[in-house]
Amino acid sequence: MVGVTVTDEGLEWIGDKSLVPEDTNRNLEEEYIQYVAIGTGSTDPDPSNSQLNNEIHRQKGEFTETDGTGGFDAVITVSGGTEVEPGQEVNEIGIFAGTENEEGTNQGTLILHEVISGVVVEAGHREQFTIPLDFSR
Repeated sequence: MVGVTVTDEGLEWIGDKSLVPEDTNRNLEEEYIQYVAIGTGSTDPDPSNSQLNNEIHRQKGEFTETDGTGGFDAVITVSGGTEVEPGQEVNEIGIFAGTENEEGTNQGTLILHEVISGVVVEAGHREQFTIPLDFSR
């Protein structure tokens, strides 16, 4: 089953954005969506997810606004033999907010988790994964 969901933490993060921060001295960079991750898990996403099922790579993503209502596409591009093992099948994608993001460490806030049909990243080939984000369920 292929599915996508905005997580509970992701919806909470959206809600928090509408409030004026009490501590105006904090580092606001940690609040922004910055990272896209891929993984090999195939379990359907659930709103309670806080990490991918089996994350294999995370990097700062490319983000493009798609409409005037806050929707955007998040993009991650990887190469077989560089960012991922040659012949690795990718089955899941996640979008994360936060500055301290290292793959597989459950850092940052998982905003969106999508399970996709498997895509094999062959040795020397580049694959681009695009995940649209619209803040709704």
